[in-house]
Amino acid sequence: MNLLFFKDILRILLKGVEMNKSDIVKIGVVILVLLFLVEPISRGFLVSGPQETPVQETQDQYSGFAVLNVTIDYYERVLYVSAINSSFTDKLNSDERVDSVELVEGFYQINLKKREDVRPLFNEFKSAGLVPFTNAKVILPEEVNLYDEKGNKITAFFANRKIKIPTIPIVPEGSTVGMNVNVWIFGQDAYINPEVQPQFITETKMVQLQGTILESEKSEIYIVPWEERNEVDIEKLSEEYGEGEVDYSLKNSIRFPVPLSPQQQVAGKYDYVEYISDSVAILSGDMVDKEKVLSDFGGDVIFDNSTLVIKTNATGIEYSKIETYTHSIELSSSEYELLSEIKNITAESENGYSTGETVSVGAEATMIGNTIAGISVLEIN
Repeated sequence: MNLLFFKDILRILLKGVEMNKSDIVKIGVVILVLLFLVEPISRGFLVSGPQETPVQETQDQYSGFAVLNVTIDYYERVLYVSAINSSFTDKLNSDERVDSVELVEGFYQINLKKREDVRPLFNEFKSAGLVPFTNAKVILPEEVNLYDEKGNKITAFFANRKIKIPTIPIVPEGSTVGMNVNVWIFGQDAYINPEVQPQFITETKMVQLQGTILESEKSEIYIVPWEERNEVDIEKLSEEYGEGEVDYSLKNSIRFPVPLSPQQQVAGKYDYVEYISDSVAILSGDMVDKEKVLSDFGGDVIFDNSTLVIKTNATGIEYSKIETYTHSIELSSSEYELLSEIKNITAESENGYSTGETVSVGAEATMIGNTIAGISVLEIN
């Protein structure tokens, strides 16, 4: 079993999770472990039973890709990981769930006593910053359909319906998921091409989840007019409200609702213009004369306001403000399986909630079968 091909993939996976938020309600959870499920794995998958290329020259032969609904029958009692420190190794050796730990071709092979411990131990590895993989026994459907060059459907039946593929065990056993496979058809018999790695398919859908508010933090966002952006004294505000309680996003930009022509862009390179394109210009920080900018650019200009965020109740600030709340939310669902990474999220809204309060979370979810592998929160109510 050659496991060395996984090293580059695992290095990518170990970068972790990145999150993005909008000013009102937005959070993006990027689950990098999806790369294991939707990208080809160079190791090549294993097949239970004979799968050598059949030679039947008298029968019609076809090959092509097909999307199948397959069932994750079970995961093998083993996890593979690229590197673990000595303290983690000692922990594994004393773990009652672990039968043995071996070093195989540069990877640690962790043999478990029970299959039901594969996913819990996998989650523990992830919490420690590691992403191990295992082998899954996958059950194929009875038949597969391909289409020839004329659009005629060719139906064949799998000679062997159980295959074994390397993957990460984030989808529960018994789950039905979509899988893209390369198929050989010889007469009425179908075979999975052992040289092309099957890929699990993800889909995006809107979901409603339950959420419990763990903690809420109120922030006041002040809108600072473009021409007054240099008048905000951040150092003084930080002294008044505390270190880390004040954040200022200063914008020197202007935008053009009607795109500028190349000639207008050349003409618009005034001394105070540091960068210009058809839709935006970045001006020097000391340029605050709106009338001159409007005169130079013909009046059709949008001036980007700056934003001042104060996390505690502020007084004496005369800019218009928007109150926002940052919530720590524990998600749950009776309908979907959630990855551990997205069971606790942070999201923003204009509404305040009390600790322990139950909310409904509308989200755009990245699905693998019935498992939510990533979400972008759109609404909290």
